[in-house]
Amino acid sequence: MSKIQKLFPLLLIISISLSLTCSQSNEPGKPSFKDPREMTWTVDTLHYPGNIQTLMSSIAVRSMSDIWLCGHADGLGDMWNYNGVEWSSVNLHESDISISYYNDFYVDDNKNIFLAGMQGRTGEPPLSKVIKYDGEDWSDLNAPGNVDLLSIHGDSENNIWACGRDGIVIHYNGNNCDIDTIVIPAWKSADYFLNSIAVFETEIHLQATVHDSQRMRQSFYNIIGSMDNWIVIDSMIFDGSSAIKKWGYWGSYVSDCNKLYSFGPGGIWLWNGNTWEKSLVSNYPIEGMDSTTENYIIATGQRGHVFFYDGSTWNHLSATADTPSPILYTDAWTNGYEAVIIGYTTEGYPMKTVVWRGE
Repeated sequence: MSKIQKLFPLLLIISISLSLTCSQSNEPGKPSFKDPREMTWTVDTLHYPGNIQTLMSSIAVRSMSDIWLCGHADGLGDMWNYNGVEWSSVNLHESDISISYYNDFYVDDNKNIFLAGMQGRTGEPPLSKVIKYDGEDWSDLNAPGNVDLLSIHGDSENNIWACGRDGIVIHYNGNNCDIDTIVIPAWKSADYFLNSIAVFETEIHLQATVHDSQRMRQSFYNIIGSMDNWIVIDSMIFDGSSAIKKWGYWGSYVSDCNKLYSFGPGGIWLWNGNTWEKSLVSNYPIEGMDSTTENYIIATGQRGHVFFYDGSTWNHLSATADTPSPILYTDAWTNGYEAVIIGYTTEGYPMKTVVWRGE
């Protein structure tokens, strides 16, 4: 899932309503899921020497002894790997992979990792990048495009979608990458990008953002479709007057139970097939989420807030709140028995990534 820098007021949770069902796995020998409030948590701090910022925002987990993080660093340290013993910074240039912006991960059912980003070039247009890791090697899928890719998702290793700045959409079919562009009317000076993409059932769901600094307004668009056939189904315009948040415009998440969620300022929304229904009402902006069933959801947010939904209520994970510096939590992963939660410090320098591993 993609992460965009955001600054919004932090408020109080108002109310919560989720009435969801999804059966727990009945694999032989599998114990009941473990409540994350009962897990034993280990915290790690990541900081690349000399950096002012080491800010990880996306997780890819192949196992608890093979965890990958990516995000922003002002020097080296844009990607990290945990091998079960220690964390190490990963520079893909050492594997002859050219990439300078590591933005978002997607992990398929076969534990292949796909990474979206960009390679900057001096004096030339940048190159859009989609990179694949098969458990042994990283390979460049030679995506077309000359902009930063911000979000990536799929439903198999042969159906991968990425999106990014200037309305770019990339589709990888297992062999080749195709490119398309979604055009939204905007002033030339406006900053326009597709910040989230989700493969859900037979359609591709996208979220578009337009920052129009000249007219002092932000516009958000909910888009559905497929290559060469995109439809804007709804929009929101924030121009200083009161505006109703219709969906979470920071990111999307597709659960293993085949439910589509969106999240951001205001909480979490659930897609009912036609419109977005509010699921979690929160004045703490939600940055990321993951789940095992619809009664087992972890949501990460600003000001040190991490929430767990157990099927009836949302509760704070107190362990992750016990930190000496305020943390902006950006992403989570769980399989119901273990969990990983990441974020970064927001006060003082250097700014460091914090990783909680629960078992």
